[in-house]
Amino acid sequence: MKTILKLFFVSILFFSFTNYHSNDLKTDNETIATNRGTFQFQYNNVTYSKSWAQNTAPTKTACLSMLQTAYNKMSSKEKTAFSCAKAKMVKLIKSAGSSGISAQYSKSYYVSQCCPNCIKNLGNDKGARCDLEIFAGSAATK
Repeated sequence: MKTILKLFFVSILFFSFTNYHSNDLKTDNETIATNRGTFQFQYNNVTYSKSWAQNTAPTKTACLSMLQTAYNKMSSKEKTAFSCAKAKMVKLIKSAGSSGISAQYSKSYYVSQCCPNCIKNLGNDKGARCDLEIFAGSAATK
């Protein structure tokens, strides 16, 4: 009986997890989006992010807006610490060619590498970083 209950709860967790994540990838018309990715600021198990899932690749302007949306979720202290890493990400987006950056792509800018003193504001987490991940399609076009 205990085994059956365990199996039941595991299956509920599995289906809940897969349904949650598969729905994140769908557009309004219930198809899997062809362009998917995320911008993230991470440190000490804290994540501020902005993701996209859409059929048209986000432009440079749209990417800069999404990056700013994630950045705006932070406190003033966090923003100050991440400002250099964010500036490097902005430069990457602006320097992308007209066809953008294609998937599979991942780029991280570490706070400790561009502002070693800034990590004090983030609990001395040397893994504090700003990430761009493109899972499918492309981003930062035109």
